[in-house]
Amino acid sequence: MASVSIPSNPTFPFKCRAAVLKEYNQPLVIRDVLVDAPKFGEVFVRTVAAGVCHSDLHMIKGDWPLLSPLPMILGHEGAGIVVSVGPGVTRFQPGDHVIALFTANCGTCEPCQTGRPACCNGHSTRETGKHFDNTTRIKDAETGEGILSMSTVSLYSEYTVIPQEQLLPVKKSIPLNRASLVGCAVMTGVGAVVNTAKATVGTTVVVVGCGGVGLNAIQGARIAGCDQIIGIDLLQNKLDFAKQFGATHVINGKEVADTIAEVHKICPGGVDYVLDCIGNAKVLEQGFMMIKGGGTVVAVGIAPQTQMLSINAFMLALTEKRIVGSLYGSARSQVDMPRLLNLYEQKRLMLDELVSKEYTLDEINEGFELLKKGEVARGVIILARD
Repeated sequence: MASVSIPSNPTFPFKCRAAVLKEYNQPLVIRDVLVDAPKFGEVFVRTVAAGVCHSDLHMIKGDWPLLSPLPMILGHEGAGIVVSVGPGVTRFQPGDHVIALFTANCGTCEPCQTGRPACCNGHSTRETGKHFDNTTRIKDAETGEGILSMSTVSLYSEYTVIPQEQLLPVKKSIPLNRASLVGCAVMTGVGAVVNTAKATVGTTVVVVGCGGVGLNAIQGARIAGCDQIIGIDLLQNKLDFAKQFGATHVINGKEVADTIAEVHKICPGGVDYVLDCIGNAKVLEQGFMMIKGGGTVVAVGIAPQTQMLSINAFMLALTEKRIVGSLYGSARSQVDMPRLLNLYEQKRLMLDELVSKEYTLDEINEGFELLKKGEVARGVIILARD
């Protein structure tokens, strides 16, 4: 592909285009925006590729109102090229290829210091859509209105400002339209299996929901050496994807009366792990009935804020079953993501096969429509060609 055109001396505020969420349950609006100069510890990035993720769809639908004040530029999975850096930036220089991380890793809070950086709480602005100094970096070019930033990255903008701790360098030999997927779906799915569940060779796994994250959970189980890997979905095309990525068995929830019973037919006594890659309380409750004593249900997808979980407390103690959450695949980004990229280069991690369709920024709403219909494994917005 042709090289990306990068301005050598950008003038700020820098004008570009972005897809903006202005109202819940409405299409994203393509607007001219003005991007401010990076401040201390921040990096000005040319976005090259950004994934069409179900988390962005949750934001569009208003499922997480506490996380999605409006207007906001979505896009939390992606990769790009460094254009310029702000004062105090020591990790990057212009021309570097980078993956965006949708969680900050301050390095000093208790979760970061105890090996759980995905749960970093070192920044009070984490859920506000603002940067660490409680201000925004992008505004509407016509109205001057400030626009909030999803996860402090805003990758559905042609150019964006990102804190350096939310960027990871990537080798220029790896295409950015593939590396971008590691920033969310791949890390979340694979990490849920190997980091959160800690699945080992010969264990049995059920993955419910065979979309972008679920497919990566399946290939994470394959890479980990799991024995029986069962994919469950309502759409046959997703189950076909699941088999391609490593599922040994698939169950179509529309075609069976009782998915719990079907799992027990394949694995009498239950499985070791169930991963809910949808984000649904009922799925978690069903997963509790699928696992064997001592087994683990992992909540990978994030449910709507109003859903509550109900399980039999007596059985919880009696069977030593566990229900655990997995944020970002319990990622240690600076360690785990380079390992995933190495697996890709070794042809053990499937990234090329994950991309079903690419779109331009102007086609972004088409991407979300196909995501709603379940017609793609992963869609990617191409904002520039690397």
